[in-house]
Amino acid sequence: MGKCQICSKGSRTIASVLSLCYGCLKSRFEETEQFVREIHARSRRPFRLPERPPADRDGFICAICSQGCRIPKGGIGYCGLPHGDRKKSAVVSWYYDPLPTNCVADFVCPAGTGCGYPRYAYRPGPEFGYKNLAVFYEACSFNCLFCQNWHYRYGLQRKRSVTPEQLVHAVDDRTACICYFGGDPTPINERPEVPLLVASTLLVPGYVDFDEVRHIAHFIARLSPNIPYSLLAFHPDFLMDDLPTTSWEHMRRCYEAAKEAGLTTVHIGNRHLLWSGDYEQLPP
Repeated sequence: MGKCQICSKGSRTIASVLSLCYGCLKSRFEETEQFVREIHARSRRPFRLPERPPADRDGFICAICSQGCRIPKGGIGYCGLPHGDRKKSAVVSWYYDPLPTNCVADFVCPAGTGCGYPRYAYRPGPEFGYKNLAVFYEACSFNCLFCQNWHYRYGLQRKRSVTPEQLVHAVDDRTACICYFGGDPTPINERPEVPLLVASTLLVPGYVDFDEVRHIAHFIARLSPNIPYSLLAFHPDFLMDDLPTTSWEHMRRCYEAAKEAGLTTVHIGNRHLLWSGDYEQLPP
């Protein structure tokens, strides 16, 4: 049972690492901002990551993301990547997953649906018998306290960069698709039958509610109502490991909000994590 240090509200959906409720974060941000900044800074210290985007006056200016790092010589950016040329190599690891796999885009991808068969898929349905090359970019410009892949940070300083040629050699005749995740570079898609963009939102109990999803969905729908949107059930992890998993009722309300916002393709992901209980009726 977490307790908000601003309004004193107690709830199972208040993460102890924050000790701040959603209501105060949303409506009293002037009071909560400093707490949030310190929590994020503290969360990065064990991994020797910059607590804030570096701002060295004479540093290397990185324009890859919105953090606007100015990295000192020999230093690293907020994402963990070192000073220097970032265009010829990347810090990645990879593994193989049998298809179909639990990918955020699986519900619209040729590997999971056969979309675009026979031009873009080996089968008219899910590509059983083939595999996915899952490429994990071991750097991220975000700092989610509920990160589902936070373990990579332990080896970040020891990782060597990989050239595109090395990654190409990991593809064999049974590799039907390549999935990029982590610090996703979002490769360009030139196949009209397959969506260019797939959006997703992790439904963190107590912090991502149907009102927030409705606003996100409205923004996406203004770009195009046909952009697929996946709502993902939450698994407690990293510094928010004391929260419950997402409930079916939470998912239902968010699903309806996304549809009402005008999106035509809304998907429920990680269904196996959903449960039928009530957050407030959980034991302390």
